[in-house]
Amino acid sequence: MTELWYWVVFLIVGGMATAVLDALFFFLLSLNTPFSSIFGLVTLLPNISVVVRRLHDVDRSGWWYLLMFIPMVGLIILIVFCMKQATAGDNRFGPEPVRARS
Repeated sequence: MTELWYWVVFLIVGGMATAVLDALFFFLLSLNTPFSSIFGLVTLLPNISVVVRRLHDVDRSGWWYLLMFIPMVGLIILIVFCMKQATAGDNRFGPEPVRARS
């Protein structure tokens, strides 16, 4: 569970840092945000994989990630799923993550 939230903190800090860099270097062209765009592209695939892994922890298919495309409601539902406690024991996606490491 903490893996997802550390990732979210990294995205927030990285997003703020790239926004500051965009503001410093491209302050005249407010629509030109190359640093933020590159950061978003670089972190897109890892972001999807971390969220899908978290969905698997709560015994949900990774296809639930597509809720992101429903404005507002989908994101709220996905956040609720990610905040749920992981299923105890094995589920259909494999063993419990904490037990699998030891």
